[in-house]
Amino acid sequence: MASDPRGGTPAISVIICTYRRETLALRAIRSVVEDGSAACEILVIDQDQEGSLESRIRERLGPLPHLRYFRISTLGLSQARNLGAREATGRVLAFLDDDAQARPGWLAGYREAFARDPAPTMVGGRILPEWEVPKPRWYPSSRITILGTYDIGESAAPFPDSDLPVGANFAILKGELLRLGGFNEQLGFKAGRRLALGGEDSLLGARGGGAGGLILYEPRATATHLIREDKLRLAYFLKREFIEGMTQIVVMDGVRKLEAAFLLGAAKWHLFSVLASPLRLWGCVAKRRTDILECFGEWLAATCLSLGVMRQCWRLHRERRGAAADRSRGARDEGRAMERPRSYADDWDEYVKRWETYAKLEPTNQGRADLVYPGDEWGTEAEWDAYAASFLHPWLPPDGRGVAVEIGPGSGKYTLRVVDRVAQLLCFDVSEMFMELAQARLAKHGGRGTVRFELLKMSNCYEIREAVAKLGLLGEVDLFFSVDSMQHVELHTLIAYWINAAASLKLGGHIVMTVATCTTEKGFARLLDEVAWCYGGTRPSHQFYFLSKDVVHYCLGQLGFEVLRLEEGRDINVVARKVRPVPVVLQPVP
Repeated sequence: MASDPRGGTPAISVIICTYRRETLALRAIRSVVEDGSAACEILVIDQDQEGSLESRIRERLGPLPHLRYFRISTLGLSQARNLGAREATGRVLAFLDDDAQARPGWLAGYREAFARDPAPTMVGGRILPEWEVPKPRWYPSSRITILGTYDIGESAAPFPDSDLPVGANFAILKGELLRLGGFNEQLGFKAGRRLALGGEDSLLGARGGGAGGLILYEPRATATHLIREDKLRLAYFLKREFIEGMTQIVVMDGVRKLEAAFLLGAAKWHLFSVLASPLRLWGCVAKRRTDILECFGEWLAATCLSLGVMRQCWRLHRERRGAAADRSRGARDEGRAMERPRSYADDWDEYVKRWETYAKLEPTNQGRADLVYPGDEWGTEAEWDAYAASFLHPWLPPDGRGVAVEIGPGSGKYTLRVVDRVAQLLCFDVSEMFMELAQARLAKHGGRGTVRFELLKMSNCYEIREAVAKLGLLGEVDLFFSVDSMQHVELHTLIAYWINAAASLKLGGHIVMTVATCTTEKGFARLLDEVAWCYGGTRPSHQFYFLSKDVVHYCLGQLGFEVLRLEEGRDINVVARKVRPVPVVLQPVP
C-alpha cells in the first residue's frame, strides 16, 4: 500500500464493511493493498462477533500501518458505513463492497477525480461483473446493473440523469457525507431481515445531486464485483426486482416527501403497465427482437418492479392518511381540553401516554424491535453510543469523580451512558412521566452512579442554579449537557439554560447541546415539514425552534464560553468551554 510521501494523513480512506464473508473480505482488502496507486488508509468494519478476520488479515497480509480494524455488534450495512465514515481521517471516503476487488489504478482514479475543478461531490467507479457461473439465457442483459455492475464507457462524465453511483464501488467527500446526515440506517442490507430495502447510497447521491453537486462517473476507478450463483436464480431475481421498485419510491420520498397525488398516480400508472405487459411480451416475441427467454425475463422483471412500486406507494399513502387522521383526532381532543391551558410539561406527558400510537405511525419504525421506551424512535443504540463517545465522554474527568448536569433526559438514553462515569449526576426535566421512565431504564440496566432527578417547574429562570447550589455543587460541575431536547426550546428559555450552565460549571467545564438549525439542507427540509403543522402556533411545545451557528457562537461567547466544536447536520451539535465567570444577571419579573 502506498504511503503518503509527505508523511501526513492519506487523502483517501477506503472503507470495507463485511459480515461473515472473511475470504471475500480478504480478497477485497488485498486488492486495495496491491493497488498502491495513491496514498490511503483502509478501515475494515466487521459485524461478525465470532469471526477471525482480524487475525487472518495479520496472517495473510502482514503488518499494515495504514489499516484499522473495527469489530461492532450492531448489524446493518448503513450502520457499519456510518461508523467507518466517522472514524476515517481522509478527505475522500471510498467504499468497496467485501465481494468486490479494486483493479490496478483504482485509488489513483478516485484521487484524480476529486482533484478536478470543480471537485465532484460524489464519484461512482466502473464495476465489471465477475461471474461465478455463466449468466442464464433468460437473464436480461439490460437488468444486470441490479446485480451491482455499472459500465458506461471509457470516459469520465457526469452521471446520466436516470443513474446514480452503485454502492459496490463509489466515493464521496467526507464533509459532504456528514452534511447530508450520513447513510440512512433504516435502509441497506441487514443480516436476518427478510425484506431489507436498499437505496441508502442512491439516496445520498440523489440528495447530493439535488443540492447542485456534481455526481461523476470515473472509469479509471474500476472494480470487479462477484456475481454469485445464488443471485442468478429466478426466485432471487424476482425478489430483487420487487425490492428495487420499493426502493425507487423510498429514495424519491427521501429527497422530497411525495404528495398523495403522486403516490396514487404512480401506483395507477404501474398497475396499467402490469395489465398491459402481456401484450408487450407478445410483441417482443413476435418481432424476435432478442432471445425469447430473455424477453420473458425482461417481462418478469418489469412486472415485479411495478408491483414493488405499487406496494410502496400504497404503503406510504396509507400510513400518511392514518397519521393525518390521528393528528385530526388529536386536534379535536385538544379542542375539548381548552378549558385549561396546556403546559410544556403536559404536552410531553401526553406524548408518553400516546407514544405507542405515534411510534407505530412512523413508516421508518415498522418492524423495529428496539423501541422499548418513548424517544427510542429518534435513533439507535449504535448512534447513541457514538454520540456519547464523541461529544460527552471526552469532557468527563477520567477518574470518575466528576459532576454532570443533564437537562431533558427523556427516557434516559444518554443518562445511562454518563451515569457510571461520574460521581454525581443531576437530571432536570419538565415531564414527570419521562422522569419515571428514565429512572426505570437506569434501574433495569443497573446504573451505579449517584443520580438525582429534579422536576423543572418553569416558574423561576434560576431554578437549576438554585438546585445545584443546594447540593453545594455551584461552580463544581464538569459537564452540563442536553441532547435532543433543546431543539424544542425557544431562544429566551435556551439562554436561561445557558446562563444556569455558566453559573453551575467550574472554569474549564464544558457545555454540550443540540439545537435545531435551518441553515443546512436537512435542517431546512425539517423547517418546511413543520410549516403547516406549526402555523399559528398550534403546536408550541413539539415544534422546532431554529437557530444558526452564528447565533450559537455569539450568544455563548457573550455568556463566557469559548466554542470548541460545532457540527451542523440536521441539528447543530455544539461543545463549549467556560473560560470566564458568567457576566450576565437575569432580572426578576416585576
